[in-house]
Amino acid sequence: PQWWCRPVHQSVHTNPLTTLRSQIYVMRTPVLSPPSRPRCSSPSMRAATESASRRALLSLCSALLATPTPSPAAAAAAAAEARGLQTFDIAASDLDRRSFRGMQLSNGLRVLLCSDPEAGKAAASMNVAVGSMSNPVEWPGLAHFCEHMLFLGTKRFPGEGEFERFIAANAGSNNAFTGSEETNYFFSVNGDALPGALTRFADFFTAPLFSESGTTREVDAIDAEHAKNLQSDFWRSDAVLRLRARPDHPYSRFFTGNRQTLRGGDADARAALFAFHRAFYRAPQMALAVAGPQSLDALQRLVQANFGALPPGPAPPASAAYDALPPPFDTQPQAEPPMATVLVPVREQRSVTVTWCLPVEDPDEWWRAKPDSTVVSLLSSRAQGGLTQLLKAKGLASSVDGSIDEFTRSFVVLTAYIGLTPQGLQRWPEVVSALFSYLALLREEGVPPHVYAEERRMRELAFAFAEPAPPSSFVQSASGNLFLFPPREWLRGPLLAGEGAEPLVRSILEGLTPQAAVVKLTARELAPLATRVEPVYSASYGEMPIGREVAAWSASPRLDGLAVPPPNRFIPTDLSIKALSIKARGASTAQGGGGGAARPPPGRNTPPAGAR
Repeated sequence: PQWWCRPVHQSVHTNPLTTLRSQIYVMRTPVLSPPSRPRCSSPSMRAATESASRRALLSLCSALLATPTPSPAAAAAAAAEARGLQTFDIAASDLDRRSFRGMQLSNGLRVLLCSDPEAGKAAASMNVAVGSMSNPVEWPGLAHFCEHMLFLGTKRFPGEGEFERFIAANAGSNNAFTGSEETNYFFSVNGDALPGALTRFADFFTAPLFSESGTTREVDAIDAEHAKNLQSDFWRSDAVLRLRARPDHPYSRFFTGNRQTLRGGDADARAALFAFHRAFYRAPQMALAVAGPQSLDALQRLVQANFGALPPGPAPPASAAYDALPPPFDTQPQAEPPMATVLVPVREQRSVTVTWCLPVEDPDEWWRAKPDSTVVSLLSSRAQGGLTQLLKAKGLASSVDGSIDEFTRSFVVLTAYIGLTPQGLQRWPEVVSALFSYLALLREEGVPPHVYAEERRMRELAFAFAEPAPPSSFVQSASGNLFLFPPREWLRGPLLAGEGAEPLVRSILEGLTPQAAVVKLTARELAPLATRVEPVYSASYGEMPIGREVAAWSASPRLDGLAVPPPNRFIPTDLSIKALSIKARGASTAQGGGGGAARPPPGRNTPPAGAR
C-alpha cells in the first residue's frame, strides 16, 4: 500500500498529554485511492520493496520512540496554558509574504510567531531580560557563565552535547550572547526538525542541570574566551572607559568573567548559577520568537506544548535593582579639574572619542520616537556643512561617526568617534573644538524639520520594501524587541520613527556639553603618558588634565563651513510605477520620417532592435 504521512494535532482541551508531543507523525491510508503504478512482478523486486518498507517503518518507529514523553506537570501546564492564552494581530508590511501572530501565554511569556511556507529553515530565539549589569557583586561574569551552562544538559536531555548534536544533525546552528540587560539564545534547523529542537530548547529555561563536571569544565571555556579578548582593542578600550564610571554603579564592573572571578566553577559557583537562574529566568521577563514553514496554528501548538511550563511571576525587571541609581557617568560639571584618558592600542590607530551619558526619563518615548538615531545621523553626516567634510578638508580626520554604545531603560551612552590623521593627533584639541562648535550650531539654529521628515520617510520605505530576513536573523532581532513595544507594533515599531522626536533631540543636544564629556585619546604615540595599567585587560593608559581645553570648548566659535544639513533631494516621495503607453510610443515612432519627432539613435538607454 501507499503510505501517507501527516502531522496529527489534538486540542489540549481533550488530551494535553498527546499535544505535548510537539508533532506526532502517524501512518494512514489515504482517503482517496492511490495513483496507479506498475506491479512488482519479479520476486527480487517484491523482496526489495518489502525490505525498503521495513526499513522505512523501523526508521519511523525509532523517531517516534525518541520523542520525549512529557511529564504530568508539563501536561497540566499546557492545559492551563490553553485557558489563559492571549493572541494579538501584528502589523506587517503589505508586501511581506509571511504571516505573523503575537501571543502571551498564561505564565506571562511573550511570543511572536512567523509562518513562511517558502522557508526551508526554521529558527527560534529566546531573549531573557537580564544581563551582565545584574551580576552579583561577588560573582563578576555570572550572567555570561549561566548563558554557557544552559547548553550543557537538562533533566530530560542530560547529555552535555545532546542539543548541539541534534542541531548539527539537522543542518542547523546555535549560539547565544550576553549583553548589559539581556541574554539571547538562538538556533536554526531544517524546517521539519523544529519540533524536536523546540522541545530540547525549552528545557534550557525550565530544567537546566548545571552539572558539577560541566560547571568545572565550562569555566575553562569562559577563561579561554577572556584570554582571547585580552589583545582586543575593543575590550581594552571598553574596560578603560568603565574606569571613569561611578564605582557604585554596575556599569563599572567586569562583565564577562574568567576562572578567577568564577572561582573555578566550584560548588559555590554552581549554587550561584541555580540562584541566578531561579531569580531571573521567569516567563514574564522572557520573550520568544519562532519562525518556520509550519502554519501559525501548528507553531502555536508547539509553543504552548513546550513553553507553558516556564515558571511564572511575579518577576520584577532585573533592572529595578539599579534603575534608580544616578547615571554611571557624571552629567553635570564637577568640582575637580576635568581629565582626559589616554590609551595605547594594540593595533596601529589614532582616534579621539567624546562620550556622554544621558538619563532616559521615559524609555517608551525614546523607543517610539528614536531621537538618539537622529542625533547619531547628524554626527555621522557626510553632507555639505557636516563635521566630516570640514575635518577632512583640513586634513585632521579620516572619519567621523556617532554611535549609541549602551541603551538601557535608565540611561544611554552616546559617543562621537573621530579617526585622526597624524596631523589631527597633534591638533586634537582643535578637532574636539570643531565638534562642540557643530553641536552649538545645532542647538542655536535647531534641527530643521526636514531632517525629522526625511528620517521618518526613509524608515517607512525600509519597512515597506524590506526583503524577508532569513529565519535565524529574523528571530534573533525580533525576540529582543518584544519587551519594547505593544504587540501590534512588534514588527514595525523597531523600524518606524514616531512623532515627538523634536523635544527629545533638543534635550539630548543640551546635554552634549564639554563639562559632561568623557574624552579619550588613543594612539601609540601617547605611550609616554600611559603610566597606569588597567587591572583586567592590562591595557596601558593614563590621564592628563584638560581644564583649559574644556573652557575653550565651551566658547567654541562658529566655524566657516559648518551648517545644518540641507534637504536631501534624492529621497523618493512618489513610488507609483509610471505606465508606458505602447500605442503612443508606436505613433511617435511612425512619425520619425516626416516632420514629427525623430527616433533617438541607439544608445544604452535604447533597447536593441527586436527587444521586448
